[in-house]
Formats: sequence, C-alpha cells, structure tokens
Amino acid sequence: YISNIVNDRPPGNRDPLPEEIDLYSPFLLQLLKIIQPKILATLGRFSMKFMLELCHIPDANQTISQLHGQAFKTRVSYGSIILIPLYHPAVALYNGSQRSVLEHDMAILKKIADTHT
Repeated sequence: YISNIVNDRPPGNRDPLPEEIDLYSPFLLQLLKIIQPKILATLGRFSMKFMLELCHIPDANQTISQLHGQAFKTRVSYGSIILIPLYHPAVALYNGSQRSVLEHDMAILKKIADTHT
C-alpha cells in the first residue's frame, strides 16, 4: 500500500509546509492504524523525517543520504514495525547515478520483507 503525508501536491512541486503536514498527518496515522503494516518504507526525506520523529528515533536529524537503506526496529501505536528510509523513486529520474543506489535499497527492502512476512 502506498500513501502520502500530504495528499495534495504542493504548487510548483515545492516541499510541503509544516502546516500542510500537520493538517494531513492525522489521516496518515489513522490509515496506519487500520492497515497495521509490519514493515514501513518511507519514500523521500519528508516521510522519513516524519516517521523517525513520530517513533522517537534519535537519528531523525540525519539526512536521507546517511540513513537510506537502514532498517530501524521501533514501536508504533499498534505494535512493532521495521522502518526503512528510502530515496523517493523520482530521484532516479532527476539523477541517473542514483538509480543503482535505489535498486540496492529496494533489494534490502525485499530481503527484509521476505524474512518478516
């Protein structure tokens, strides 16, 4: 299942504003409670930062370049999950050299999914 923190595309493809994240995040949190995923892969820096802060993971201040492809075992309201920050797939469109990094991270995600489902 794929969802977004902000359900409207910000004008000009700009970064979402804190007020927009505050407005839409309750919908995402309710969706997570309903679906209860065991593995949660964040796509991009905004979803990564949001989930790391939500889960009180100390690495929340690090960049996606530092954390992508790493698995964090943590707890959310419905139980334990594995949280894996990934680059947003669009990064490969803007920077072709990142495609192999994205493929490697997806392979890590698949390996974790194969062993935890």
